[in-house]
Amino acid sequence: MSFTAEGPLVWPVPADWGRPVREGLAWLTEAMVAPTYGVSQKRQLRLVPRRSFDFDVVADGGDRRLLDMLRFDGGERQWLLPIWPDGQLLLEGLAVGATFIACRTVGFDFVEGGQALLWRAPDVWEVASVATVGGEGLTVAALVSAWPAGTRLWPLRKARMGGLSKESAWHDDASRLPMQFRIDEACDWPAVLPATTYLGTPVLTTRPDAGAATEADFARFVEEVDNQTGAITSYDTVGLPSRHQDHIWRLFGREEQGEFRSLLYGLAGRAGNLWVPSWGSDLKLAAPIGASATAITVEWCGYTLYGREQIGRRDLRIELVGGTTFYRRIESSAEAGGNEVLGLDSALGVDVALGQVRCISFLTFSQLASDTVEIEHVTDGDGFAQSRTRWEGLRDV
Repeated sequence: MSFTAEGPLVWPVPADWGRPVREGLAWLTEAMVAPTYGVSQKRQLRLVPRRSFDFDVVADGGDRRLLDMLRFDGGERQWLLPIWPDGQLLLEGLAVGATFIACRTVGFDFVEGGQALLWRAPDVWEVASVATVGGEGLTVAALVSAWPAGTRLWPLRKARMGGLSKESAWHDDASRLPMQFRIDEACDWPAVLPATTYLGTPVLTTRPDAGAATEADFARFVEEVDNQTGAITSYDTVGLPSRHQDHIWRLFGREEQGEFRSLLYGLAGRAGNLWVPSWGSDLKLAAPIGASATAITVEWCGYTLYGREQIGRRDLRIELVGGTTFYRRIESSAEAGGNEVLGLDSALGVDVALGQVRCISFLTFSQLASDTVEIEHVTDGDGFAQSRTRWEGLRDV
């Protein structure tokens, strides 16, 4: 039995993967927006996000009784919480006194100076102090017990129980527990923004998942004057809308999930900016494009009347069938019969036939609409996770 009166308070029963493990990342951004121009000034207030985990536990018999005692006594004390999506099985056994654990570390939440959990059962486990993290495994303080191949290994993070975990009893000796934990230490991760840039700002290059409908709308800076007796007077103080759109992320495997986490850390909530394509077919090419041409002809859609090179309707993403992508700014527009001719800031440099264009989308200078993002781990990190982000258009100056 691994529990002792003076030992660490480890959460010992694994999450029930019948329901997803939900991970929250919450940054904090102070933003000031000029109400008459729409330009924002931002300041990042947290260097790393606050991190939380919500998960369910199903326990019966001795496990249920153990959790009842731990919750009664543990309360607001600091716990050691296994990071459930980062579990793995030992391929090799460990002897008493071993100082190296051969395991995968890339994409896992192991940190130097942190801790890891070797686990066989809710009352048979050992906390290992991690000295260094290498590509082949962990260097740890000498282990006090031997651990066979097949032992589970998880990174540990200091955490505190949050909210009220209301036990749902199925009968007198089995229940489901929805648990909430707030990580009680800084959680660093490599911050990486997309390498593709346009006008000095990174461009989002990952399409949203097409298996679910996404939503988009326009918000305006509107002030209303209502004296309750007459008509309501509205003032559009900026005169331009802010495009808001959803992005559905389907993340398969640890590499994709790590890249998504790096993007979130690079943006730091609402503090960072990206160019975000609408991913829609916003303009339809009506004539081939010459390599040296600085104008494109598109089917009439009212751009000259209503787009007029305005912010939010002047930057383009032109994607070819083969994957080649161009980013250009519209500098002029004119109607031409049933078409419209749009002048660009520079030529594409290659000849483009009508059938070569996959999609022409508008680009919007954007930020995350919220400082908080939730990642829903449907399985562990080697499997599948999903998330939904919402982009909020800004006024680029």
